[in-house]
Amino acid sequence: MRTTFMGILAKPSALVFRTRLIIGSLLLMMLAAGLQTAFGQEADNLDEQVQAQTRKLSHLTSEFANGAENYEDVRQNLIQQRNQLQAVESDLEAELGETQSTLSRLGDPVRGEASDVTALRQTLEGKLQELDEALEQTRQNMDQVDRLEAEIADIRRSAFYEELTERRSLLFQPSVWGRATAAFVDNLNNLEQDLSEREVGRFGPDAGPLPVVILVLSLIVAVLIAIPARKWVNQRFVRPLTSAGYDSSLSVPIGLISTLLSSLPWLLSILLVSNALYYVGYLTPSLKLPVQSLASALAIVALIMACLRVFFSTSAPVAPFHFAESFKSRWLWTACLFATLTIGIDHAMRVEISVYGGAAALDTVQRGVATLILSACLLVIAHFWPRRAPGQPEDEEIPTVLRKEPLALSPWLRTLLVIIAFLSALGAVFGYAPFAHFILTRVFLLGGLLLSVLIIKSALDQIMRAIVERVFQSGEKTTEKSDLLEFWFGALISICLFLVAIPLALLLIGLDWESVVRLIDRSMTGIQIGNVSISPIQISIALLVFLALIAVTRLVQRVAERRVLQRLKVDTGVQNSLKTLIGYIGLLFAFFTGVSLLGFDLSNLAIIAGALSVGIGFGLQSIVNNFVSGLILLFERPIKVGDWIVTNSGEGIVKKISVRSTEIERFDRSSILVPNSELISSSVTNWTHKNRLGRVSVPIGVAYKEDPERILEILAKAVENIDGALSFPEPQVLFTGFGDSSLDFEMRFFISDVFDAIKARTAARVAIFKAFREGGVEIPFPQRDVHVQFAAGDLEAAISKKSNPE
Repeated sequence: MRTTFMGILAKPSALVFRTRLIIGSLLLMMLAAGLQTAFGQEADNLDEQVQAQTRKLSHLTSEFANGAENYEDVRQNLIQQRNQLQAVESDLEAELGETQSTLSRLGDPVRGEASDVTALRQTLEGKLQELDEALEQTRQNMDQVDRLEAEIADIRRSAFYEELTERRSLLFQPSVWGRATAAFVDNLNNLEQDLSEREVGRFGPDAGPLPVVILVLSLIVAVLIAIPARKWVNQRFVRPLTSAGYDSSLSVPIGLISTLLSSLPWLLSILLVSNALYYVGYLTPSLKLPVQSLASALAIVALIMACLRVFFSTSAPVAPFHFAESFKSRWLWTACLFATLTIGIDHAMRVEISVYGGAAALDTVQRGVATLILSACLLVIAHFWPRRAPGQPEDEEIPTVLRKEPLALSPWLRTLLVIIAFLSALGAVFGYAPFAHFILTRVFLLGGLLLSVLIIKSALDQIMRAIVERVFQSGEKTTEKSDLLEFWFGALISICLFLVAIPLALLLIGLDWESVVRLIDRSMTGIQIGNVSISPIQISIALLVFLALIAVTRLVQRVAERRVLQRLKVDTGVQNSLKTLIGYIGLLFAFFTGVSLLGFDLSNLAIIAGALSVGIGFGLQSIVNNFVSGLILLFERPIKVGDWIVTNSGEGIVKKISVRSTEIERFDRSSILVPNSELISSSVTNWTHKNRLGRVSVPIGVAYKEDPERILEILAKAVENIDGALSFPEPQVLFTGFGDSSLDFEMRFFISDVFDAIKARTAARVAIFKAFREGGVEIPFPQRDVHVQFAAGDLEAAISKKSNPE
């Protein structure tokens, strides 16, 4: 059948369908062509990168197998190779995920689908296979890099241990000093020749006057900064700061600021001269490393000298190094200064030997002399450092910013330092200078790091204490809160300083920066469990984020309670319900955020929820029942915080509605923890459910001889004299019945606050007593008839015995 144009117009739905089909086919063809081109280009680029890295890695492997001359160069190339492989691996994983997502959107093959779609599916499947192969090759290359780095590390470690344990010539042999002197003179000649060649090149007739002018001006400015400016800074800032003494609440931060101010002119002078030498082009490759090491050594010496001058002074003592005896303080200051100078000069000379070379005798003499000087300094420090008092307990050795005693050394630590000093000196003398030098320098470096950490911690503790004291005013409760806050902040400061000190300690021990970074990276990567990687740092970050979110939740609760809800005049029960609800929401958000930071997929929590449902059905049913009941109490609010309720467990005021139970404080100040499910399933009397209006009932009894109508009139007048009794609803006086020994009446009246019921009953009884006394009303008391039964003749015998006593 032929379809005319008018027929098509008569069927608009068919026209629309065909138009959409044509447009969709064209778009699908364009998408397929574009995806094929894009995937092809990206695949080629990634494959080329993988192949190039594989070839370079093969070259490095063969170079290593044939015995490389410089393993450090090979290691640096391997580090670069690793970085490139990690970048390619990330690109491959991203490309693989995108390809899998596109392939999943195409779905399974269907009969009669377009040829372009089939071609696109085949292209994606081929691309997926290529990406898998490239990713597998990249991971194999990374494994090869790890293996080569491990082998190089083993070789360097073996060489390092061999160098340390190698026994050399005796230190005081004349031949050793002769060879060392000759090598030192050769190094000085090489340095002089380098300087003269550079001087001719940069300051010759063809160079012009500009380099000379720049260098001379920089030297003049450096001298002016180092001497007059430093003297002015000390007089203007350092001395006024340190005059506050130990009793200052911010003594340690002030000491650190004084140290920085005192050493700043020297640091600026060194920086100015070194930059001037670099700017004029005076530093050749052979001169650059020695000059940099000398400048860094001078800067560290200047900083440590300023620190010693502040923290080891007796005129302005600063915690935690408070020295009362100036004699010991001078000896300690001198020993620390000599140790600092020795380590700085030793470092500069070792760099000079590594650049210009030198005989083993020069290295032996240099290390031996440095070891002897450091041994003497260590003995002086161990002898003159403050000792712990004989009766001082062990736990008082820990320094705090609140103590006025100095940081004392325990006897075992002092003995250990003395043994290390003597053994190092003997090792340096008898041929083990490298090992003795390594041990002793690490003792000083790690000791300096430990003292630096203690000083920084003391400074942060004092700053934190000053802030807390400004925030919290004096008082018992605020003091407890401030102490708790100081404890947690102190713990956080200690943890942060510990995490920062670990990499620094590893660097000081002798590890290079790349190895430290690798250790940190491995600690961050952690162990792999399936698709989830768990590491200590990751757990710490998740825990810190969780605690931070909990703290934010508490802050939001406090702000909502004090700043928002109170100003809106919201009911107290509603305020507590909203506060608790905010706490639940914040807790759930913190929990899910912490879990996601650990690397767990939140979608997998459905499996955990299914497993928990089984546990709930068996052992957790009661807990979940109480939790759900607590939510019902919060939303339905049959009871709320501050209500006066009566339950099967007791009577009292609701203090807190928690997850599992509700705390009720009885009137004797004892607390009852009632499960939430009991409050939902059992009947509860709530005196303050809607308001605090309450009725007070006072029972009264009078003698049978009294007129009931007269008593009703007296009670009706007495209720008007009760303070707090409301006139509406109207009070009632009732004749309730006939008792055993009295006519029973009851006075009923309402008060505005049911919590004053006891006071109102007391006032009512006082008013009734006064009214009855004025009206002559008799209040009866119970009367009892006692019947005594005796056997026949016993009563007469008892009476006769009492009347005729013997």
